[in-house]
Amino acid sequence: MADLSCFSMGIVFLVGGLLGLYLWLLCFNQASGLSLTLLFLWISFLLMAASLFTTISTLRIAGGIVALTSATIAAIASFIELHQQAGLGELPTVDQLARRAGEGIVERVGPVDELARKARRTLADRIRPNDLNEDPNAANGPTLKEGEQWREALKNIL
Repeated sequence: MADLSCFSMGIVFLVGGLLGLYLWLLCFNQASGLSLTLLFLWISFLLMAASLFTTISTLRIAGGIVALTSATIAAIASFIELHQQAGLGELPTVDQLARRAGEGIVERVGPVDELARKARRTLADRIRPNDLNEDPNAANGPTLKEGEQWREALKNIL
């Protein structure tokens, strides 16, 4: 009767180990804590199944140690995740810092199209007077003579 009980428990651990192996294979793109937990879990289940099919007690001890390792990894990984979610001691990566700086600049400057329109209007007002019929010295920008001097200087340079 005891052999039948050990055999049935071994089958349960074997099925659990195969299920753990399946889950471990599916979680490669998940957090490393989950992946390591499932890795040690399926190994411990298979060691426990092997110890129940055979009478080698060393396999049972090794399976227990691997199961405790799996539980420790799971606890540490969950505490690390809680710590990061709380924002305690989290150091931002370079990408996160660059993204934050870019967002700050966009908030301060505004949209690029609006900035370009403002710059064009400002430059246009400074280069040519607002009204050519008025006195050119009254305009905020350079006078017509100064504009012609600039054109002459640019022609000489080019």
